[in-house]
Amino acid sequence: MGLITFFTDTNINDFTFPFDVIPDAICEYITSISPQSASPVLVKELVITFDANFDTTTMATDTWDVKLIPKHDTDDLLSDYCGEDTRNGTRPLNVIGHSTVDKSITVKYGGAYSGEYYVCVSAPERGNIESIGILFEAKA
Repeated sequence: MGLITFFTDTNINDFTFPFDVIPDAICEYITSISPQSASPVLVKELVITFDANFDTTTMATDTWDVKLIPKHDTDDLLSDYCGEDTRNGTRPLNVIGHSTVDKSITVKYGGAYSGEYYVCVSAPERGNIESIGILFEAKA
């Protein structure tokens, strides 16, 4: 995977619990979505670009899950908004291509209600990919 993982054992009442620790400094993250906005009713291709250190070794075989989650005024940017599949207006995006050179994936956007959306990307092989601060807007 390319990430450095630290392993540690925690002993509580003579029970040992092993767990992995991945420092924030080496987590994978999204750097941009292009374009940052599109019509609410027109089909468009969007390019999601990952950070320069993104490991592309398994990019072609990763099972991507990409979606737009509506942003609400009451949202806390540090909350786990990518885990909310039940939010009204969530728009799944189909991955139609990838580039190991540009460290990006291309998705098909099929329209959405007008407004701002969080960009959520995950893969079972990688988990959620950090996207705080990356927003997409459906607007006319």
